[in-house]
Amino acid sequence: MRFSVRLYSSQRGFGLLISLLLVTLLVGLASNSFRRSQNHLFIVRSQAQHMQALNLAKAGINIARAGLLMDNNDTDDLEEDWHKLSLASQVAPIPIGNGFVSLVIEDEERRQNINALNEKELEDWFKNLQLKRVKKGDILDMDIVEENIHEELSDNLLDWTDHDDEIRQNGAESRWYKKQEEEYFPHNRRLATIGELMWVKGFTSEMLFGKKGNPKLKDMITVFGGGKLNVNTVNRDVLITLLRQEDQYMAETVAQAVIDERPYKTENQAKNILSQYGFGGVLDKKIKVKSEYFRIIATGIIGNVESRVEAIVKRLKKTCDILMWKEMSLESEGQSSENKQQEGDY
Repeated sequence: MRFSVRLYSSQRGFGLLISLLLVTLLVGLASNSFRRSQNHLFIVRSQAQHMQALNLAKAGINIARAGLLMDNNDTDDLEEDWHKLSLASQVAPIPIGNGFVSLVIEDEERRQNINALNEKELEDWFKNLQLKRVKKGDILDMDIVEENIHEELSDNLLDWTDHDDEIRQNGAESRWYKKQEEEYFPHNRRLATIGELMWVKGFTSEMLFGKKGNPKLKDMITVFGGGKLNVNTVNRDVLITLLRQEDQYMAETVAQAVIDERPYKTENQAKNILSQYGFGGVLDKKIKVKSEYFRIIATGIIGNVESRVEAIVKRLKKTCDILMWKEMSLESEGQSSENKQQEGDY
């Protein structure tokens, strides 16, 4: 009888243990399922917020385009309403619906259109930029700095954009590119984006992003516009680079004098300032005071989520046509996932 009671108690305890294990297993499965459901809901909600933010950014592009069309005077400068709108929205984003929009509106013709330079101008441009190429040395791990590479850069770019396969003195054509690890060929046309320079022999990311003693090329050059620079908005480094063609030593002083007297109502007013310093030959046919091409960067904000749209537009009398469009989803810390990649769309 005692044996039967003990056996019954042992079986009962074993059954209770199995039941507890089953309950624990079910609770674990339910917990995992709940966490997966929570993660799924978070992802769905985040995606919805990104889409809302992206729609706000798109609306911001249209707000900027409308602002540019409302500006119907004969000049474009940094005192215009479109520039004030840009500055104001960066300080206090524009409320739209349940979110906000901030805008950056830049005159694209403050940059030099590299496609508009002829062979001599292109070589002078690279010479006056004083670009450097830095390589890791084999001895003592010291950097090797290559200077005076303007002829090579000029010839390489011209070979990349011309329509033949004949190699210039310091250039490279399809035969050189075919031997590289990533086999590709010269495009034999004008640059479509600034990032395309990364495919051209001799150019480096340090040149594009202004590292290791180089100026920041991406802020100085463009592939849009007719080649003239708006003297009212021109990038200071661009102006200095051009003025170096006349005088290496006075370029910075004269550039600052031109900038200090802005805005100019006519091109002649700017030319008068240049002539006072004995300058003028280089810029006489290179400057203007009214622009057609603009870069708009609109950021839509929903809570901590941001999405961005970047566009290049061409403004005419009654239209503001979109020439380039790029959408970016930004991480919660405010950094674009595309910023982690090599430049490709500037």
